[in-house]
Amino acid sequence: MKEFLTRRKILKAGAAGLMGIVAGFANILPASARETIGYTIAIKNAHTGETFRGVYRVGGYYVP
Repeated sequence: MKEFLTRRKILKAGAAGLMGIVAGFANILPASARETIGYTIAIKNAHTGETFRGVYRVGGYYVP
């Protein structure tokens, strides 16, 4: 008599179920992603203690 549930069938069913769950969340995640307005940088001089924090790029353009 052939077994109805084999190890291979269980693994295939689990993989298919996981892919279905992941595909369902794929459309949700980009909508909740934060929009990037600009890229910031923070620098601290270890010798003098001076710090700088500012925007160096907005969109595809560098800020001089």
